[in-house]
Amino acid sequence: MSVDLVQSGHSEAKDWDVILDNLQKLLEKQLGFAREGGFRELAMLAEQVDSVIGKISEAGVFEKPEFKTRQEKLRSLYRELELAITAEKAEVSGQLDHIRKGRRVMEVYKHNL
Repeated sequence: MSVDLVQSGHSEAKDWDVILDNLQKLLEKQLGFAREGGFRELAMLAEQVDSVIGKISEAGVFEKPEFKTRQEKLRSLYRELELAITAEKAEVSGQLDHIRKGRRVMEVYKHNL
């Protein structure tokens, strides 16, 4: 194997490390927004995340053994994000139910006063 191929492979791994670092940062930001109820910001970041994941998938990065640990970390972050979104969704749903009940009570008062 020539030195050029070894260096180019090493450089490629470094490039993917940078991309995976960026993906991790994006997921961590999304997780923060999900926990704070910042769904608009979360959705804006989702487009970037989808784009990066598409590139990673096309290149088959996670099929390479040197990226398995990173894949597990990112998968864990993604699961955390899913749980945070689910929890916020449940909280928002509960708040909406509370508002609906309040509106019904107000309607009863309005018609009976």
